Amino acid sequence: MPDIEITKPHRITLKEKLMTHPVGTREQWLKARLELLQAEKELTRRSDELALRRQALPWVRVEQDYSFDAEPGKLSLGGPVPRPNAITRV
Repeated sequence: MPDIEITKPHRITLKEKLMTHPVGTREQWLKARLELLQAEKELTRRSDELALRRQALPWVRVEQDYSFDAEPGKLSLGGPVPRPNAITRV
């Protein structure tokens, strides 16, 4: 099997980016910007729709006893609700 030389990908410098980036007219920029804006709006609409679908998922009864470490001590999902920010991650 022949030896294969593996090299790191070349990182483009700012100077190289500035020297090779396409330059166009104001009309070309505006057309491309409006197309991009439409794509961004569609992405937002799809993201919002996905969030609604996620929120509409049916709930499932929690049968297992979960407990959390909090300032007043161990708390469970079925216990009293502590003041905000009392529960910390373990």
